[in-house]
Amino acid sequence: MNIRTDLYIAKRNMAQVKEILKTSTDLSDGDRHQITLALNRLPEWLNMPLEQIPGEAPQLRELLKHLFPARLNVSPKTFANLKSHWLKAILITSGQEDVNNCLLRREWHVFGFSSQYDFRTYLMPAARYFSCREVLPHQVTDLCMQDYFRYRSLTSLRKKLDNIIRPTLIAWNCFADEHPELELNHVTVSARRNGPTLPDIEKLPTTFGTEVYQLLNWCECRDIFADDARTRPLSVSSRVGLKLDIKRAVSALIKNGIGRNEIDSLKILFIKENFKAILSYYMGDRLEPKPVFDLALSLFLVARDFLRLDPNQLEELKRIVYKSPRRPAVMAPRNEVKLAVFDDPAYLLRLVKTPTLLWILVREGDPKSAWTMAKAHAALAICILIYMPIRLANLASLSWDRHIYLRPAGQSRLVIPAHENKSGTALDFDIPPTLAEMLLEYREKIAPNAMGGPSKYLFFGSNGLPKGDAQVARLVKEYTERFVGVPLNPHIFRHLCAKIILDADPGAHVLVQQLLGHKNLSTTVNFYAGYEPKRGQRHHQKLLEESISAGLEGIQVKRERDARD
Repeated sequence: MNIRTDLYIAKRNMAQVKEILKTSTDLSDGDRHQITLALNRLPEWLNMPLEQIPGEAPQLRELLKHLFPARLNVSPKTFANLKSHWLKAILITSGQEDVNNCLLRREWHVFGFSSQYDFRTYLMPAARYFSCREVLPHQVTDLCMQDYFRYRSLTSLRKKLDNIIRPTLIAWNCFADEHPELELNHVTVSARRNGPTLPDIEKLPTTFGTEVYQLLNWCECRDIFADDARTRPLSVSSRVGLKLDIKRAVSALIKNGIGRNEIDSLKILFIKENFKAILSYYMGDRLEPKPVFDLALSLFLVARDFLRLDPNQLEELKRIVYKSPRRPAVMAPRNEVKLAVFDDPAYLLRLVKTPTLLWILVREGDPKSAWTMAKAHAALAICILIYMPIRLANLASLSWDRHIYLRPAGQSRLVIPAHENKSGTALDFDIPPTLAEMLLEYREKIAPNAMGGPSKYLFFGSNGLPKGDAQVARLVKEYTERFVGVPLNPHIFRHLCAKIILDADPGAHVLVQQLLGHKNLSTTVNFYAGYEPKRGQRHHQKLLEESISAGLEGIQVKRERDARD
């Protein structure tokens, strides 16, 4: 249930809204003054005059997506209050009804007495809307919900408006189950993601599925004594990626006209014409081909190491693989933009202070609250990444006395075994004292209060099992956006650490390699080489300025000596 607002054309601007407010009789003098002050902030923050700022909620919401409270040096609460003033100005001057000012009908009061947070958060705004429209609870249907979400899209400045749709629908159905006496209709809950687009291996011929099963077992080294056994097992993420690559290859063949029943063996993928068809399908436009080298190489290794095809056939496949366009070994443009922000030392200072500020909130919060645990996990994850930029998969799976060794009277350590690291190299870090104190307090006090006992994992969910990579990444991104003003995913911390080192010492690629755990120095050099001219120029400028300064001091000393003589 996605609401389209991009076709909604703005008819007014905020300058007109401000003029209408001056003569509005729906506001007290105090409210008018507060709203006017809030409107005066928009030109400075959006870098455009009020005449160019749309006076309609959908268009203004798109502009506000690029504003972050931390960058504006205001608290999230202050920013939320300002958004409330802007929205109030839009609603009053457009004559739209603000359902928050409507009296709640008696039939809807039961929604406000619920003790569950989700019910109050998501259902009360809906209850006010339906009450204002004189719709009774038992009359709400899918069509009513669509009208409600359309109203929210036109009268809300919430940044991620789509995120309220699914939780609201789920909360409604749960409330209906808990209160059968209300006879509420269940509504249709939209899927979290679109349906699968890749073919299901189980629906292909049995022989193909059997070969894929044998391949995954071989990757896992189930039989270490087999003649063709691998020297070491593939990681779980690599095995999942390999299975996806096979599904992509099968999908390409099906879309090229090959029937499902014809795909009865993995060897079908490696017929020369089929192999070229798979890669051509994913390359897309020949003028700007998409990089498919990783897919080609992944499939080729299956043909070479598992199927052990004829050497002549492998040679032909290899030639095709190395003709495939590769992904350039450079940083993604979106990451470059985020890193450029840290040229301003104020942002780096905010980032370093974020774990400390979050930890204060953790100590003040309810120890059994899920929100408190989320802040604790975010604080620890961000602090670890600042000092020890490990990969997300390693971060999410950290556990006590396997990866983290706390020594209250000695040096605490964080260790990543070689077989758990993507590059195959072991990592061993000394944990800074401040972080060690946070980890010790978390293990001894905070985690047991939340779990009712000790936890094996650093980042755990309500079931006691480790949180997934996506959950940890979301926490890091959410709280860096809130406290720093830049949403950072965990991998950007690796680039940031490299940037800090190379900015201070251009050419220190060996140090970066050791910190990031790259197996080969060439990986580090190639990836960050594109930024060396700028760093070299900065270093040259610094040396030049020092030389000029030293020369001027020498001339001044000589003049003073000559004057004395």
